[in-house]
Amino acid sequence: MPFEIEQLTSTQKINEYIMTGLRTIEGVDLNYLKALSEEKTVADIMKNAEKFIQQNLVEQKNDSLILTQKENYLLMELQRIYFNKYL
Repeated sequence: MPFEIEQLTSTQKINEYIMTGLRTIEGVDLNYLKALSEEKTVADIMKNAEKFIQQNLVEQKNDSLILTQKENYLLMELQRIYFNKYL
């Protein structure tokens, strides 16, 4: 059966990594994110994440952002912010 290979833009790769990473217990590795993107993009992501950290929805452990128990709310909010901004 034939298949297509989808080529993602750098923005799409970042979006995919964030949304996939947040669904794992390892979270989003900020060092890997830096390798995928520009420093300004990571700074923007951290700026947006700060309000969620203050609300105890996300924690920063070492070099990762990890969801706390309130993840359902956070996933919806992050999708709204990141997919509207970077797509």
